[in-house]
Amino acid sequence: MKKIYILVFLVIIFFPVLFIGLKGDERSGVVSDKLKVITSVNILEDFVKEIGGEKVEVESLITGLETPHTFSMSPGDRKKLMEADMIVTIGMGLEVWIDDILKEIASEKIIVTTSRVPGIKVIGGSVDDEHGHDNHNHGNPHIWLNPDNARLMITAIKDSLIKADPVNKEYYTKNYKYYLSELNTEILELKNRVARLDDRRVFSYAAAFPYLLDYFGFETPLPSRVVPGQDISAREITSLIKQLKKEDIEVIIEARQSGSKIAETLARETGGKVVYLTPLLIPEIIPETGSYKGLIRYNIETIINVLK
Repeated sequence: MKKIYILVFLVIIFFPVLFIGLKGDERSGVVSDKLKVITSVNILEDFVKEIGGEKVEVESLITGLETPHTFSMSPGDRKKLMEADMIVTIGMGLEVWIDDILKEIASEKIIVTTSRVPGIKVIGGSVDDEHGHDNHNHGNPHIWLNPDNARLMITAIKDSLIKADPVNKEYYTKNYKYYLSELNTEILELKNRVARLDDRRVFSYAAAFPYLLDYFGFETPLPSRVVPGQDISAREITSLIKQLKKEDIEVIIEARQSGSKIAETLARETGGKVVYLTPLLIPEIIPETGSYKGLIRYNIETIINVLK
């Protein structure tokens, strides 16, 4: 009888401890059936959220405050990639820090490299070099800032979600159609507003924005010649100042994430104004840029307000 009392006592003491040590899902016996998706940049995260909705758990490795060109993965980031069902990237050398691990796990995951989607328009070259590898020098990787490209990227994400989770095909397709309809309405309105401007001349010092400016019909007599992370020389600055004055361009575009002061120098020497845009979502700094639609609207309206 004494042994029975001791056994009961031990169960009372230790069972709650064991129970507390379990995760919520383990305690309830419920296992999450949501797709785990990791994206390289938060633009892609937003696309996945719009299409995947409540059926996915998605996270971006880059928040938007960093730059993809100099980002470095942590051991925790690597773990997230290993545990993901699906990984979505841009490609074109934008995320060189992810290439090696993707090669390791390519046979185990659904990997979507959005720059390789048929029909994607590339400025400054092609997606691939002659050996079929991503090559940043063969094209500007900020492809999502052209809404035509964005639509193709969104379609590829929808198709990949269906491939990974065919049971919810109807759900993903419904979200996809609704999102594209909203996006198309937004883009058309902004294009019409730009078309009504008397002067649409701008210069983008930042390399990120040629896609955006070209698509919406801004005039760029002087193309951006800046390599991400590298400033131009003093001689090039002097030459550029002369060209800006000759073309009478007063709006100089720079990326909010840039630490360069060259754009401010150009504006000061030409009597122009620097307009700061963002290629990535940074709602912590600019609340309006919490989504792709918000990002496009913010960038275009910022330029419009200066050119009026």
